[in-house]
Order: sequence, then structure tokens, then C-alpha cells
Amino acid sequence: MDLRRLRKGEWISAVAGVVLLASLALPWYSVEFSRGQIDPDQPNHLESSAWDLFSVTDLVLAFSALAAIGIWVLVANARTPSTGIAAEALATIYCGGAAIAAVIRLLALPGVGSLPDGVDAPTISWELGAYLGVAAAIAVPVGLVIAMRDERRSTPGRLTDSTGVPVDAAPEPEHVDLPRT
Repeated sequence: MDLRRLRKGEWISAVAGVVLLASLALPWYSVEFSRGQIDPDQPNHLESSAWDLFSVTDLVLAFSALAAIGIWVLVANARTPSTGIAAEALATIYCGGAAIAAVIRLLALPGVGSLPDGVDAPTISWELGAYLGVAAAIAVPVGLVIAMRDERRSTPGRLTDSTGVPVDAAPEPEHVDLPRT
């Protein structure tokens, strides 16, 4: 594993993937309601994470996060830039769809179902996990696109060998004696 092979885009998508995976466990929505005369001792504030609320979207987002982290590992171990670029091209399509699904889930607040008598209409609001999750879900395909646009294996101006791996010194030129005619 050579971390010098990683470009800025792989770092962006991998960090966003870790944040996205962590955000799925954070609260995404909170519901506040008044129980009125039913049972004033019960809590009137409930929070739900993505794992609690979603049935398929949470798995789509988790797979998107794992794909971004997996590409980071793949590129760090790849011998040529083309391996990472091919994987990034495929993952960008999937992760872009996952980002759209995350935005839709943010905009479409979940319903609370039927309420018992005496319970006032609830107030549903977004929590930190929703904002982090959507931002990270968008950052994953953005990082992948940035990585695909940069086919270098090292930073500009840095010396590389013939395969593109960064080296510390330039190779010595080979001296060839040409025959005299």
C-alpha cells in the first residue's frame, strides 16, 4: 500500500464515506409532541437514526460509503492509474444515485402514522445526522469525479518512474555509444 498514489479526489471521497457511514447512526429526525392528559410522565421528544427509519435507503447509503472507502484502498494498492479510474467511473454512477436518494430523504419528512386521542400534532425536524449524511453523500461522487479527472499518480512537478510511481531522484540517463559511420 502506497499512500503517495492517492490523489485529492480519493481522499475526499474516502473521508466523506467515513462521515456518511458514521452519520447513519446519528439521529436524522426528531419528533416533538404533547401528550396532553394521556401520560405527562412519558417523553415528548423522540429521535430516530437512518438505521431506524429507512428500509432501503440506509443500505444504499452504506454501500456508497463502503464503495468510496474501498476505492481508496484499491487505488493505494493499484499498479496503474487506470484501475482506480475504472472503479471510480462505475462507483460515481451508483454514488450519484445514492446522493440523490439522500437529498430526497432529507426533503421528504417521514410521517408519524395515526396518533392516539389527546396527542397534539407532532413537530418533525431534521437533526445533525441528516445534514452530515446528505453532505457526505454528495461529497462522495464529487470526490470520485475529481479523482477521475486527475490521472496522475503523483503531484504535479514530482518525479515519477515509468509506471507513474513517485521517486526521490531522477533516473540517471543511459549513455549509449552510437556507431560511427
